[in-house]
Amino acid sequence: LIRAAQLILPDDGSELMLVIDQFEEVFTLLEDEAARIHFLNLLYMAVTEPRSRVRVIITLRADFYDRPLHYTNFGELIRSRMETLLPLSAQELERAISKPAEHVGASFEPGLVASIVAEVNYQAGALPLLQYALTELFEQRKGRLLTREAYDAIGGSVGALARRADEVYTEFNAVSQEAARQMFLRLVTLGEGIEDTRRRVTRSELLSITLGPDMMDEVIDTYVEYRLLSLDNDPGTHTPTVELAHEAILRAWERLNHWLNENRDEIKAQRQLSAMAAEWRTSKQDTSFLARGARLEQFEKWVADTRLALTGAERAYLNASVAQRTLEEKAEHERKAREKILERRSVRFLRGLVVVLVLATLGAFGLTGIAVSESQSARLSAAEAQNVALVAGSQAALANSNTDQAIALALQAVTLNPSSASAQVALGQAGYEPGTVRRYMGHTDEVWGVAFSADNRTAVSSSKDGTLILWDVATGKIIHHFTGGHSPGAELRVDMSSDGHSLLSGAMDGLVLLWDVATGKIIGHLEGHSGGVKCVKFSPNGRTALSCGQDKTLILWDAQTGSLIRRFTGHTNVVESANFSPNGHMILSGSDDKTLILWDAETGSLIRQFKSPNEVYSVTFSRDGQQAFIGLRDGSGYLLDLTTGETLQHFIGHTRTLFSAVFTPDGKHILTGGVDKWVGYWDVGTGQLIRRFEGHSATVTQVVLTADGRYVLSASADMTERLWDLESGQLIRRFEGHKGFVFFVKISPDGRTGISTSDDGTAVLWDIETGQKLQRLTLPSGNGTTDAAYLLDGKKALIATGDPSYTIFVPGDIILWDLATGEEIHRFKGHQAQVAALSISPDGLNFLSGAIDGTMFLWNIETGQIIRRFEGNPQWVATVAFSPDGRTALSGGHGGNLLMWDVQTGKNIQNLVGHTGIVGDVKFLQDGNRALSGGQSDALLWDLSKGSVIGHFPGGKVISPDEHLIFGDFGAYPVLWDVATSTIIREYGIADRRAYFNAFTPDSRSVLLGFSDGGLELWRLDATLNDLLTWIRDNRYIPDLTCEQRDLYRLEPLCKASDDK
Repeated sequence: LIRAAQLILPDDGSELMLVIDQFEEVFTLLEDEAARIHFLNLLYMAVTEPRSRVRVIITLRADFYDRPLHYTNFGELIRSRMETLLPLSAQELERAISKPAEHVGASFEPGLVASIVAEVNYQAGALPLLQYALTELFEQRKGRLLTREAYDAIGGSVGALARRADEVYTEFNAVSQEAARQMFLRLVTLGEGIEDTRRRVTRSELLSITLGPDMMDEVIDTYVEYRLLSLDNDPGTHTPTVELAHEAILRAWERLNHWLNENRDEIKAQRQLSAMAAEWRTSKQDTSFLARGARLEQFEKWVADTRLALTGAERAYLNASVAQRTLEEKAEHERKAREKILERRSVRFLRGLVVVLVLATLGAFGLTGIAVSESQSARLSAAEAQNVALVAGSQAALANSNTDQAIALALQAVTLNPSSASAQVALGQAGYEPGTVRRYMGHTDEVWGVAFSADNRTAVSSSKDGTLILWDVATGKIIHHFTGGHSPGAELRVDMSSDGHSLLSGAMDGLVLLWDVATGKIIGHLEGHSGGVKCVKFSPNGRTALSCGQDKTLILWDAQTGSLIRRFTGHTNVVESANFSPNGHMILSGSDDKTLILWDAETGSLIRQFKSPNEVYSVTFSRDGQQAFIGLRDGSGYLLDLTTGETLQHFIGHTRTLFSAVFTPDGKHILTGGVDKWVGYWDVGTGQLIRRFEGHSATVTQVVLTADGRYVLSASADMTERLWDLESGQLIRRFEGHKGFVFFVKISPDGRTGISTSDDGTAVLWDIETGQKLQRLTLPSGNGTTDAAYLLDGKKALIATGDPSYTIFVPGDIILWDLATGEEIHRFKGHQAQVAALSISPDGLNFLSGAIDGTMFLWNIETGQIIRRFEGNPQWVATVAFSPDGRTALSGGHGGNLLMWDVQTGKNIQNLVGHTGIVGDVKFLQDGNRALSGGQSDALLWDLSKGSVIGHFPGGKVISPDEHLIFGDFGAYPVLWDVATSTIIREYGIADRRAYFNAFTPDSRSVLLGFSDGGLELWRLDATLNDLLTWIRDNRYIPDLTCEQRDLYRLEPLCKASDDK
């Protein structure tokens, strides 16, 4: 706005006056919140900028005064610079009526002006009514006289508008009347706690209502002729628009009010469908924008019953959604059919391998008399076949989310053949996969409840066997068995108080009991329910407790005394689930009556009731208490906005009753459990199922999370509980701090700290052991940090800088950073382009730098002076490294360039040819005669004396300090290579993001990865089989193989016939 004013105004000190009428339409007609904020910010800057030549006047209805106050800066502007316009007084009204008439030579019959003033004075919205009435009166004047007879004929000031609208309507035939009704219902924005307002609609939308465009054209034009509608063009698209000419018609026309009150829910559904259809069209009909699940079913039911007409675009969206659902159901059916076929094929394949194994073994025995060497060969072939079968079985089980079986089979493979690289890879993949850590067995009937203590060291479970068990989470041992309270055979729920001193149990036997954890004794009988108890829950502060049940009520109890504080009534069927909000101020309950009720926990009053598409079996608040996840009897779930009642997301995957759900601490994911026996891990933002945790053999009745969100404990009707690790096993620690692409990561010589550089303009010093930020170096906007190098003492580091986009050449500096204080010690200037690579000389006195313009400099650290320039790099330098004796150096960069230099002369002494893409990392080995270079798609091991490749490692990036391992990514898999055997010994599962830069810790046991999304992670490597086995046995549940599995893979000793039972 400021620039526009400068362009159009002469250079004479004049100003631009911008008048914005009906400013409330910014909040009623504009649905894009981002566009609204942008518009308000434009006005704010135009008004507050000292050099601005723009002045703004807005008019805003009084009943919308609070809307702009929600926007901090603009709201303060409104508050401090507001001028209130009061309604016209009687004298002012009289002048407003008579003066315009006098101006054109007309006059009012004596006493008429006073009568008009008396009718409209103190009436809300009087001026629009008066405007329309006077216009109608003027058109029916007798000569120059405006008469009382004409005034009474039009219905007076209050009735003129409504009377004319109704007259036009009644003159239409029945079909045109319906067209008019459909039209007016689309021309209104429904108010939520405020008055309804008019809504601007494109003429094409009205014409596309399925009643015929010609007829709708006639209806529109008729109301325009009588000045009840106004026509305009959208300022952005120039599309013709239609809107109510007078907002007062919404208050005055009784027929329209009846239509609106009769169809409010219908209109809301239509607007939601219209908005979704518009998003779909804007996205170029991307299928991800189509309606799905319960929402689509709601639309289908609504369309079948509604009297509102749909536009062609709305019908097209609905039809496309139904068609997409049909396609997806067909695809899902075909997928399941394919899976069954593949499963049968896998079994046949594995059985075939077993046959080969048996034949090979028998052949080996049969040939012993012929030749010992041939017998050994036969036995070797049989062992190899068995190894292949076990590895294939492990990978198949892993693909089917059965990590337990995958680990057990891979463990058998490495036990039989410890040297098998494929077996070790399979074991690492299965062992590191998120899965079961521990299985808890102690109950003799279905487990229906589970809860962690606040410190997560203990957990309690409850079972239909009538008992509670307190477990040591780490060891899986029973600490205490609580008996004698509930009758066996009844579903039993449990919760633990926040201080860990008390347990609350409730069962279908109707009892609610308080237990002392230390003694195992019952300390309270809570009497109040007249039927089975379906849920029990302590409040967040532990002072009160909640129960719900078959008697259709909830009860709030005093957790100290066991006395009944309050009973909540409102449901008309069994209350299946209830939960406290995180602050304890509210309670949400779900029932078989297909409703949810939000209660005030302090007063017991009903805050809001929500309808649900199905019986509600689980409710849980989000961490901020603003939303809730709702689990239904049909297995579906949805995210509910507790303020607006809007369904924010659907979760489709479970096929039967969803009994339990819990949000992760960051609120980004949800864990669920239900009748279909698996635990689901979901993305809240997209509603997509990320992972299924398979292992239980019966209904998952409850899921709870540890405080850090890493582990979930599930209870099941299979009489067990399982502790699941939600993270990949290789993850040791996450480092949170960067907001942009991580360029490089480096670890200090002692392994205690690490440095990461990023295009967000920061370099961060991390504590490797704790993951804490120790120091942060922040550059001005538009700069990035591109590489780092520790000085030999580990107390200082060099940080390379430059434009992070690499799209233009701007001077790049190198900063000497004091790691103890976080201060900049010195800045090395000289490069005319972004610096991308650094390396410290072995004696610690000098360093090399490389830039994207191909320049390479040798610097003296103490003086800050350039010692030597290296000429000859054809393209940018991405990596540099000194040899162990400091006499030579290697540089790598774009185009596969890998050059060797004489440091003393600055001359290029060798070109190493082998890479085809960018060379991003290079390192001399300790003997100085070999080097490893990491390229865009592979790593090459070089014999520098011959300039030849002696090792090829696809996907390799960096070599470990002990020179035994190479880490990188092979396709989508992060991998670990054994240098001596040139084989992959670890694969870490398909990565959901790329780690472009990695660094080994000095002990070669772990690696620090920097990701393109700003994340950093420290991974364990467990490079030896012993390390891997130790970690898996300590951190994963390993089941025994069944007799059928042992028979299938011919694993000795085979089960006896009786063992199968």
